[in-house]
Amino acid sequence: MRIKTKDGQEYLSEYVAVTITPAIDSVTYKVDPVLNAAVFYVNTHDTQGKTQFYRWKFEETWEYEAAYYSALMVRNDSVVTRRDNINRCWGKLKSGSILLGSTIKLSSDVIKDLPINRVPISTNKLFIKYSILVKQYGLSRQAFEYWTDLAKTTQGTGSLFDVLPSQVTGNIRNVADQRILAFGYFSAATEETRRFTISPRLGMFPRCIEPDTIPIRCSSRDADECALNTAKLLLTYWGPRSDSVLVAAHSCADCRLQGGTTEKPSYW
Repeated sequence: MRIKTKDGQEYLSEYVAVTITPAIDSVTYKVDPVLNAAVFYVNTHDTQGKTQFYRWKFEETWEYEAAYYSALMVRNDSVVTRRDNINRCWGKLKSGSILLGSTIKLSSDVIKDLPINRVPISTNKLFIKYSILVKQYGLSRQAFEYWTDLAKTTQGTGSLFDVLPSQVTGNIRNVADQRILAFGYFSAATEETRRFTISPRLGMFPRCIEPDTIPIRCSSRDADECALNTAKLLLTYWGPRSDSVLVAAHSCADCRLQGGTTEKPSYW
C-alpha cells in the first residue's frame, strides 16, 4: 500500500499476502444471571488449519420504544393526526474493542464459544428485538501480534498491573525518512459475516412521569398552557368531548432523543 500526504510525504507498507478467512460457523448467546447480561459467542474453524489467528468486529442493532405514543401534533394552529411515528426507533452501535482469538496452542484450528459481546439487561436493548452482525477476519502472525500489542496499550483496566503504555508501530514506513513514525498496520483478508437476531424480551418497558391533561385551546391570551402553545408532545385526545389532550415531555414520547432513528433497517 502506498500513501501520499498533502505535505508531500510518502509512505509504503510491506507486501502482505491475502488471508482467506474461514466462514463463521455460528453465533450464539446465553443469559448470565451473575452478570445480569446476555453474552454473545462466536464459533468458527479452519479444516486446513491455516488461519490460527483471528480478529472480529460487530455491529449491534436493537428496536426500542419511547414510554408514550405521540399520535397528535399542531399544524397551522390546529391539532391534527401525526403522520410520522416517533415512538419506535432502531439504535445502532459498532464495536470499539479489539477482539482477537488464536488457536496456535490448540491441537486443531477451532474457535468454540468465544465471547465477543456482553449486553446488560438493564440497557433494554434486549426487550423487543436485538440483532448483531459479526465480522470475522483471518490474520497473519505479524498482524495478530500488532493488534495484541495495541490492545494491551489501549484497553487496560487502569489497575497497577496494567502493561505500561508503549509506542506501537506497524508495517508502514516513511519512504524518505525512517525516523518519521507511522502508526497503523496494513493487512489483507477476506471478510466473513453472520447476522444473529433474537427477541428474548429481557428488560422492562420504559417508564416516564405520568402525562398531563391540558385543554386544546387557550381561553385567553393570558391563559395557562394549552395544546396550541405547549412545548410538550401531544399524545391523544382526552375527555368526554375530546376537548383536551394528554401531553408528555419530549424525552418520554420521542424515541429519537435516545440516539436512534425511525428508519426501519432493511434486514428487520
